[in-house]
Amino acid sequence: MPPPDTDTTAPPTPLPFWRSFTRSQIASVAGTAGDYLLSLILFHGLMTPDTVATALGSTLGAVTIFLLGRNWSFKGRHHSVTGQAVRYVLVVITVGIGLNTWLVHLALTWGELPYLWARVIVTIFLGVFINFPLYRYVVFR
Repeated sequence: MPPPDTDTTAPPTPLPFWRSFTRSQIASVAGTAGDYLLSLILFHGLMTPDTVATALGSTLGAVTIFLLGRNWSFKGRHHSVTGQAVRYVLVVITVGIGLNTWLVHLALTWGELPYLWARVIVTIFLGVFINFPLYRYVVFR
């Protein structure tokens, strides 16, 4: 039995910034692998329009990253999964998938980049400068 002054229900200490950043990037790589695999199969293999392939691949990646973020990158299990999922959908998925789809489309039409290069550049930019801060300070706070 724990001592009477010990609160066993207190949330765990948040991970240090660089540890959660590193774990978040690893989780993002895992999610991105699924995202790219599905997107490339749809776009190149099934000739699906770029916007549809990007949106569906991004959705698969987002679900993967949410699960890894909640359980590993940010140790967010002590908060309501419903609240986190709602924040994730409202903020990260809406902003992330919208920006991802729009920026890839711009890179393809205006930048005339190959699809894979457009996806890689946009993914790195969004992952570091948009997604990580939203995960750490909004979704899994």
